[in-house]
Amino acid sequence: MRYKIMVKGTAYKAARTAKLYTAQIYRAVSIKLIITLPDGTPLSGQTVNINGTNMATGPTGQVILTGDMGLTAKLHIIYNVTYIADVDVTYVADASYTVALEEHVTAGSVTVNAWAFSSTSSYAKKPYTLVVPPVVTVVKMTGSRRTSGLKVKAGYVGTNGEAIPHGDVEIAYLTAGSSTFEKYVGVTPGETYTIYGRNVAAGATIEWSDEINAHAVDVTI
Repeated sequence: MRYKIMVKGTAYKAARTAKLYTAQIYRAVSIKLIITLPDGTPLSGQTVNINGTNMATGPTGQVILTGDMGLTAKLHIIYNVTYIADVDVTYVADASYTVALEEHVTAGSVTVNAWAFSSTSSYAKKPYTLVVPPVVTVVKMTGSRRTSGLKVKAGYVGTNGEAIPHGDVEIAYLTAGSSTFEKYVGVTPGETYTIYGRNVAAGATIEWSDEINAHAVDVTI
């Protein structure tokens, strides 16, 4: 059974020691979080998840939490899936913490099979349309050369759609001596790109994540 003790309007709780129910009490105090978007705008009137519990923010982005005086805790805050923050707090009366959310990448990937054809008589290429997700500034592209005969032209991945060996921004050029590729490609969030390929084996992938976003780029399109 749990007991709450009120003294002059302040809530306390009883604590049991190893031996007896002695007169130990812990004062319950409230702290305030001021939650903002990355640009500093208060997150007003929105639902956030704090350590698994949904809570509403006030007009200035405030959330009031109550805990035992002196307790330290790590809070994991999520808003709208991609906005996340972690903050360490200590429950001291009237303490206030300003928490700036960071927008994170929702990890994902696509498989590209459009380039899986063999060109022996020309340098023909086929397009693939990539719509870059929000927040993503770097994507990781991987694949290998498709080989179906001795006369197959070199593989290509890039932004040039003409029937020529190279051109424009080249992401990968695949030959017998260089038959696989792994490239980190700089992109603009929300942009749509047409990427052309030739003689690339089925199953080429384009991936994005927080980790990939932080990687140095090999080429920018």
